[in-house]
Amino acid sequence: MCTKVKAAVACLTVGILALAGSVEASSIKISDGSTTYTIADGFTDLNPLTPDDLNPMTGAVLFSGMVGAWQVNVTLGVTTPLLGSLSSPSMHLTDFSASCVLAICLSAPSALTVSFSEVNFGSGPVAIAKFGGVAAAGATVTYETWLGVGLFDEGTLLTSLSAGGGQFSGIDYGTVTDPEGPYSLTQKVRIAHPGGLAGFGASTSVDATLTVPDGGMTLSLLGFALVGLGGLQRKLSTRRR
Repeated sequence: MCTKVKAAVACLTVGILALAGSVEASSIKISDGSTTYTIADGFTDLNPLTPDDLNPMTGAVLFSGMVGAWQVNVTLGVTTPLLGSLSSPSMHLTDFSASCVLAICLSAPSALTVSFSEVNFGSGPVAIAKFGGVAAAGATVTYETWLGVGLFDEGTLLTSLSAGGGQFSGIDYGTVTDPEGPYSLTQKVRIAHPGGLAGFGASTSVDATLTVPDGGMTLSLLGFALVGLGGLQRKLSTRRR
């Protein structure tokens, strides 16, 4: 019980700190199936075995280094307050590349999963996911986005895209249901390389975005917009002939 002024202030401070500590920061999780790193926005320590967030700005999480047998180059996740807002979410896994570079990659297929997640979003209802990049020969890339409650919570699949070797790009749309309270969004990219010389040292690069425009855009309006864009594209094609 806080019956005195100093004690009351102390209790209030503890409560504020506890509340602040409960807020989950946007985070990147990277795994090759045996080694997994989770890097929270702003996290730094003196332990060389735990990766730090290499970008000091709030809303950006940066990782670069080895994850098991994989060399990962400059994986940057960007979201609010640098990109979008809590009522109009926008998340971007910027163009990153990864290569399986250890001897184990010669003997068996290998895979790397990169996830970027943030919480406390609201509004909707249309999720728009885009991805592109260049996949190594024989590789496959999948890109999923998920609606959930906490960080990396895969509660409801919003969008799903996949691609094979070579250059790729794609776009998918999903419906954001109206969950009770704030929701989380997670981008999940999985890169799978074949074993042998085809997969050893080969690089795959991916760029992925997820946006959820505010409630002003409905699925029907989005449909009309797509029809309009299709008509405009046909007119432009006709004029060029």
